[in-house]
Amino acid sequence: MTTTGKSAGPTPEQCAEGAAANALPSQLADADQGKELTKGTLLCTVTDEKNLAMLKIKDVVVQKDASGIEARDYVTELTLWKTA
Repeated sequence: MTTTGKSAGPTPEQCAEGAAANALPSQLADADQGKELTKGTLLCTVTDEKNLAMLKIKDVVVQKDASGIEARDYVTELTLWKTA
């Protein structure tokens, strides 16, 4: 299993650096999701096939049910750089 990290920018170099050096925990509590996974966040990882993947959070839609429990839906865009 590879780590997922936050990238400082959208280039493959920045993405690789974020995946290697700015790793997120494998699980985030609900409160931490609201802090860490915000609109514009770039998440990067290296796939099992050794390709570099970047997931951009384009929007976060927060909904509350009748009891006030929040649920988040993420609108994302995936970029995959394949190794030669």
